[in-house]
Amino acid sequence: MQGLSNGPKNKRQDLYFPAYNFVDNRIRSASARISIVTSYVTNIREKLFFYMADVKYPETSKKGTPAPSYSIREEILTAEVDQTTKVTLTTNTPDSAINLISIVCELKSLCNDSVVTGIVDQLGPGEYCIQYTPTVRGRHELTVSVDGQQIAGSPFPVLVSISPTKLGKPVKMWCDLELPVGVTINSENSVIVSESSGDIKKLEKDGKNSILVKHSTTTLVCLGSLAVDSEDNIYCTDNKSNKILKCDKNGNNVQVFEVRQVAGPGHWGVAVVGDEVMVCEVQNQNTIMIYDRKLKYVGCIQPNIKGEFSGIAYGNGNLYVTDNSDDYHIRVLTLHGVHLHSFSCSQDGVKKLDEPYGICVYGQHVFVTNYFGENVSVFTTEGEFVASFGEGGEDDGKFDGPYGVCVDKDGNLYVADFSNERVQCF
Repeated sequence: MQGLSNGPKNKRQDLYFPAYNFVDNRIRSASARISIVTSYVTNIREKLFFYMADVKYPETSKKGTPAPSYSIREEILTAEVDQTTKVTLTTNTPDSAINLISIVCELKSLCNDSVVTGIVDQLGPGEYCIQYTPTVRGRHELTVSVDGQQIAGSPFPVLVSISPTKLGKPVKMWCDLELPVGVTINSENSVIVSESSGDIKKLEKDGKNSILVKHSTTTLVCLGSLAVDSEDNIYCTDNKSNKILKCDKNGNNVQVFEVRQVAGPGHWGVAVVGDEVMVCEVQNQNTIMIYDRKLKYVGCIQPNIKGEFSGIAYGNGNLYVTDNSDDYHIRVLTLHGVHLHSFSCSQDGVKKLDEPYGICVYGQHVFVTNYFGENVSVFTTEGEFVASFGEGGEDDGKFDGPYGVCVDKDGNLYVADFSNERVQCF
């Protein structure tokens, strides 16, 4: 009997049998290669998995945990020369703050190359005390870095002034002025002064002055207080009429407006708060008139207190007004005219307020000139008496009718010494 065969059973199968073997071998070879690649990929994936499992990720990168941020708690940074100031650094993730590498702070003067390195002490988890002691007055910047990166808001502006208890000796004077009344500072740190019977001038650094507006070119009778807006436009009141002068920082585009008054005539102090020009009336004793920057009447503030308002200043969100009524006080009002509190010199042995006119707010201090008291009184913005300096006379540091007062960006205090016909800088 013929044996069984796995070969082709007919001619057609005989014809295609080699092709079957060729395809079968290719399939087997491809399957083997796929198996090798699959094994290799699996091996790599397993190694990668175990490698990733060994990686130690920082705590702040975990999903759901916010990266720490840092901030200075105090809103207004002020300091005094040779006095240690403390501010507080806090973080939103106290636990992570324990592992900080370093906190570095530097206080740099913008007037010279003075740099003071601050001292950092940890108060608790996520809370640090930064201490610095400036050596010069003027504008400074406080740089705070955590692990080499400056925190949000850094560098922070810091106002450094001389302690009011150490004021009294002038560092500069401008003489040959004609009865100076108002004095103010613009954004360029230039000093502008008004003369009662003279002109509006700019005080130069060399002790000289230049005329911005000649009195003879205006219809004002008696130039009074000064103020500037955010664009450095100058506003000057007239103590004996219902007119207010406005010009640009160079004394050009002079305009004189006859403004609405409740009583009048005459205005005393003036302050610019945002887009509003606030002016104290002379005869309507407790009224503050409000105009827009085009000096159109907007309204008025009449707090429910008796008084004779003269000077006005804005600071820390409130109005500070000198009151020349019999008891001589400083009135603190909201921008809506609500009387918050009043203060004066009530301590034994302290010279009382006497016809206070000029007033300005710098940092946490209020400076007030006493026209007949012939000195300058200094208070905190809360009304606590700090110091006073000056006395009657013609010598340096003495006054004869101090009127306007202001402080520049470098902490220099300027006083219009009316009858001595000069401006003194302390």
